[in-house]
Amino acid sequence: MISKNGTPFCEKFQDYYFSKHDPVGESKYVFIDGNRLPDRILVEKTIHIAETGFGLGRNFFTLVSWLKKNPNGASIHFHSVDKYPPDPEQIRQALKQINLLHEEAEEFLSKYDPQNHKQISLSLHKIKLTLNLHFADVMTLPSIVEAPFNAIFLDGFTPSLNAEMWKDELFDKLVESSADNVTFATYSASSEVRKSLSRAGFLVEKRPGFYKREMLCGYLKKFN
Repeated sequence: MISKNGTPFCEKFQDYYFSKHDPVGESKYVFIDGNRLPDRILVEKTIHIAETGFGLGRNFFTLVSWLKKNPNGASIHFHSVDKYPPDPEQIRQALKQINLLHEEAEEFLSKYDPQNHKQISLSLHKIKLTLNLHFADVMTLPSIVEAPFNAIFLDGFTPSLNAEMWKDELFDKLVESSADNVTFATYSASSEVRKSLSRAGFLVEKRPGFYKREMLCGYLKKFN
């Protein structure tokens, strides 16, 4: 990872980890609001979230910061994967840059060792949030948890640069491992992503993006 214009950049995929335009605000808008979590944490007992790319941890630690400020009735389990994990110092510097280097992030970094461990588990009891992070291919995501997913964060590098994160087979497996009325959200508004999600059974909605023109969100009703 290198920095271009102060924004973390992945050389492997030639893409930015996140936008320079308020990356924390974008994460909340796209993933937290896009999956209707502000309403759902008040009424649902348990929410399992699947994220397709952990990266620098922006989405997870945005969720941590948001939960610390909001009443949380639900117990949230966050499941994520990363095949090419950054090193700890890269994560530390990125989180510091966007003001997410809080005590929970420090606790995470104390356990973060992708060179020697295949996964990390983290329990943040005060905010009823657990993390299950595997350093593995995205196709393993549906199999890392026994409970069905209730919400999906589709977050990977741009589809044209990292097609593996957006292929039909992944969407099919996520559907198989999802609960009824599972929601999804993504910053991408690619027509190919939209068509693939629709083919997998999702009802897809385009909405204004945070700094982009459009984003996608929606849900899938598995049972009538």
